[in-house]
Amino acid sequence: MNAMAADTSADYARDFNAAIARHQQRIDDELFGKWINTTAITLNETVGEFYDGLESGTSLLLQLCDADV
Repeated sequence: MNAMAADTSADYARDFNAAIARHQQRIDDELFGKWINTTAITLNETVGEFYDGLESGTSLLLQLCDADV
């Protein structure tokens, strides 16, 4: 009985997740168009570069402060 309930739950979860994925894909395609992937990648790269620069600048500032002490 427990195995049957577990199988039914797993089937339901799989079907529900598939339905959500289909709707998300449709929204992405119809609302945002195909440019969403290239825009997201470019934005992520820009944020990553900014963070790297911020981290480098903070590290350099700390090194300069330590050198003055």
